[in-house]
Amino acid sequence: MDGTASLDVLSDPALGARGQTIAALLADETLSTPQRWQQIAAQLRPADPFSIHQALFQAVYADWDADQGPPPAWIPDGQTPTPQITALLGDRSFAEGHRWSVEEPEAYWSAILTALQIHFNTPPSSILSVEDGVEQARWLPGARLNIAERIDDGGVLKWICSAVRIADQYASGSSTDHRC
Repeated sequence: MDGTASLDVLSDPALGARGQTIAALLADETLSTPQRWQQIAAQLRPADPFSIHQALFQAVYADWDADQGPPPAWIPDGQTPTPQITALLGDRSFAEGHRWSVEEPEAYWSAILTALQIHFNTPPSSILSVEDGVEQARWLPGARLNIAERIDDGGVLKWICSAVRIADQYASGSSTDHRC
């Protein structure tokens, strides 16, 4: 999308004064492309027409190199369990972490579930069952998780709290950090 079309979007009454802030972010050469999107996305609200979200996303990533993979629409903010996973992987490279997940799925996913503090009402009988063949693979067979009972255990709550905080900030337009 070219800059002219994105400027048209910025004048949409739904954005109000946020349009000026977003215009400044679009022009800020000191930000990386993902940082620019992260800051613009923080200005957007769910009530804003989807066409605004889409047009701005396309404007930010217009020159994105497809060799880098798809452009990230969401970037971890430190409030998600990403740091726990990073700590779990330690000095492993991405390729080594991937190899671990493929060669030892039971150990890898068990460690990930522990790092994310996911506690089941009924633990799975295994992490991955391929007893019916890989085409019929089943993840976490027999596991039961009641989210309502697990809200206060800290694991599921982190995910729910993050989603609620983001939705609340979008809906209210507030930048207040509502910590759970």
